[in-house]
Amino acid sequence: MKLQHRYLLLAVLAVTGVVGMAVGYRLWRDRVARSTAILRDEARRYGDQSDHGDHGDIDKAIQAYAHYMEYAGTRADDRVALAEYAALLGERACQPGSTNRQVSDAVPVLEDASRKNPDDQRLRLRLAEVLVRIRRYANAREHLEVMRQSSRDHGLLPAEPAGGTGVVEKVPEHGGGWFDR
Repeated sequence: MKLQHRYLLLAVLAVTGVVGMAVGYRLWRDRVARSTAILRDEARRYGDQSDHGDHGDIDKAIQAYAHYMEYAGTRADDRVALAEYAALLGERACQPGSTNRQVSDAVPVLEDASRKNPDDQRLRLRLAEVLVRIRRYANAREHLEVMRQSSRDHGLLPAEPAGGTGVVEKVPEHGGGWFDR
């Protein structure tokens, strides 16, 4: 009789443990969802403020997006937030006085965002600008060429002259030219 009580007690404890873990996981998942939404909203708020010329908030927006991306991790396939984060990194990288680290940190995020948002031509143009800044001219030319061939460049590139010496051709192949500053 004692042996049956032990098995019954073990079964009750096992069921209670499994139910407790399931409830705990559900609570944790809900908290992560709420926290990531708060971080994303905060980043967007700072990003909107930086759009109005407040350059001090661009660093706050970048930091908030970095926290969001780190916290959300692979659970969030948020292409829009990634594009917004990449655009802010690219904007900061193209500002006068930006550090080499700020420029180099922007490149992989801009490349990832461009891959995940292939129709976002403004993002592609910003990536090309940053690539030229770090003298990766061949890569910049590729992105500008894709934009030129796209019927959806939204007028971001100047019209191609009849002689064919447009923006893409002005990007040097090996250095010393158009964007060097």
